[in-house]
Amino acid sequence: MITSAKNQKFMQKAIPFAGGAIFITMLLFGAGVMYGADAATLVSQTIADNTQEAAGAGYTQVWTTKNSGTTTWDSSYSLQYVSGNAGCGHGTAALNLTVVPNGSVTWSLGCTAPSAAGTYREDWKLVGPSGTVPVGGSSTIWVQIVVSGGGGVGDAATLGSQTIADNTQEAAGAGYTQTWKIQNSGTTTWGSAYSLQYVSGNAGCNHTSATLVTIAPNTSVDVSVSCTAPSAAGTYREDWKLVGPSGTIAIGASSTVWVQIVVTAAGGDSATFVSETIPDNTQETAGAGYTQAWTIKNSGTATWGSSYSLQYVSGNVGCGHGTVPLSITVAPSGSVNWSLPCTAPSTAGTYREDWKLVGPSGTIPVGGYSTIWVQIVVPGSDAATFVSETIPDNTQEAAGAGYTQVWTIKNSGTTTWGSSYTLQYVSGNAGCNHAAAATLSVPIAPNTSVNWSLNCTAPSAAGTYREDWKMVGPSGTIAVGAANTIWVQVVVPPGLGN
Repeated sequence: MITSAKNQKFMQKAIPFAGGAIFITMLLFGAGVMYGADAATLVSQTIADNTQEAAGAGYTQVWTTKNSGTTTWDSSYSLQYVSGNAGCGHGTAALNLTVVPNGSVTWSLGCTAPSAAGTYREDWKLVGPSGTVPVGGSSTIWVQIVVSGGGGVGDAATLGSQTIADNTQEAAGAGYTQTWKIQNSGTTTWGSAYSLQYVSGNAGCNHTSATLVTIAPNTSVDVSVSCTAPSAAGTYREDWKLVGPSGTIAIGASSTVWVQIVVTAAGGDSATFVSETIPDNTQETAGAGYTQAWTIKNSGTATWGSSYSLQYVSGNVGCGHGTVPLSITVAPSGSVNWSLPCTAPSTAGTYREDWKLVGPSGTIPVGGYSTIWVQIVVPGSDAATFVSETIPDNTQEAAGAGYTQVWTIKNSGTTTWGSSYTLQYVSGNAGCNHAAAATLSVPIAPNTSVNWSLNCTAPSAAGTYREDWKMVGPSGTIAVGAANTIWVQVVVPPGLGN
């Protein structure tokens, strides 16, 4: 042990552990003290919070911590992994040298950034014979990085469906809507910097770019263009492209999506929409049966017969997709009811399914549209699962020391959590801030996780302290696993005050 300022020296040693090596550099000065109180202060770190790292890139987090207590640190002190994953090795690093009071030690973590875009945090704690040693006002130190999908690496898209199949027949001058369902099959969340832009051709659609809303990976967006079929008979095609910050994003194997129609010569067929039993966005329980019945008026001059049918176009709201031919005749100004028995999908979401009326001359627009549709909403269910916490039950905290409890909670339900979901105080007192509920500021999709953090100060008197919190959504309290609450429980031992 160094016992005199005259004997100051710089030492560096390496401690191997799983996933690489932690390098410990120690700067020693001052007189050695054998017994006293534990305290530590964070001096610096090389990787600031939310530093951007490229997917798969190596990086090193270096923390310099000062022994600001009165006890000399030795081999009974170690840096231990707590939770999270920013790509670092998770083996415990035990000191094999001594750090006297007012001396400093440098802890280095060799890490590799995760391959998927996102924000990643990993927490570590300093542990001595008396338990966790807070570093400044926190029970952990951490590395938090952002892996970006920049440069186009994280962007990918897949075409799910479209309402107007290639070479659909449209009457001259008839209105129709092309809706493409596009899945975000990459690793970058799409936002207002992403849009669908007109490229070329003319099938009579509006050519204004469509800006996207927030679309997380593995979710889909419906992008629609309103169109009017050209007045002259012929085949018409119009191409559009998906554009993000990195440029054009291929949709499947193609650089564009398109609408291609055939305009037929004018005839005596015309149809008008009268009513439907399932209005748009009607809520249907997952797995429940329901029937959509459209009443359509023959507003043309030709009598409809067995050569007229209702045909499936695209989408899936759980209805049968077989063609439905007319079994009766419908004279001009008469009406017909078309019924579809359906079963609502099992997963929460908004679902749409399009059908078209077809006669001998091709597709007959119904009102101003080339299709009729059923669109329902299957409401989701809330569920949550506990993943990890930075402060396990009965962690020792020095009286008056600051610490942070971070719970990682997984959305294991079918509803995306948003700003209407909060973490609310219930009971107890482990020294945490009870002033306000913690509100989500970002959407948490099903099967993804959120970190809830509480800044706390350990009570001044020795004892065991527990504090309970609950997660609350629009439907009320959401159980986390089998429990209605999550909690932090700490032990303040006698004689460990600062």
